[in-house]
Amino acid sequence: MKPTLNAKIVVELFVELYTSTRNEVINFLEENKEAYPNFTLVADFWTCKTTGDKFLGLRVYLVHKSWQFKSVLLGTRKFNPAYGDREGGILGPFKAWLEHMFKNFGPKKCNFSVLLAALEGT
Repeated sequence: MKPTLNAKIVVELFVELYTSTRNEVINFLEENKEAYPNFTLVADFWTCKTTGDKFLGLRVYLVHKSWQFKSVLLGTRKFNPAYGDREGGILGPFKAWLEHMFKNFGPKKCNFSVLLAALEGT
C-alpha cells in the first residue's frame, strides 16, 4: 500500500526540514563563536536570466574551530518589495529582511554592527 501524499503532509515536511536545518545552522554557529566570535556576512542580489526575477541571498563566512573556511547559506528569497515599501530605496526592506534572519538564526546584532550601523542611517 502506498502512503498518501497531500498538501498538508508536504507543508509539514517542509516545516520539519526547515526547522531541523535551522537548528543545525544555529548549533554550528554557536559551536564556533567562542573561539572566533566574528563572522563575515555577505548579502548578494542577483537577477534570474530566464524570468527576470530578482533574488536576495544571505551567507555567513567564518573560519571553523579547526581552521577550515566555512560558508553557511542562511537564506534566499525573491526580492521584489512593493513600491510603498521601497519609496525611500531598497534599504528599508533589505534591513527588515536582515533583522528577520537574525531573529530566525540567532546571530547577535553586535556580530554585524558595521553593516547594521550603515543601515541605521536609512
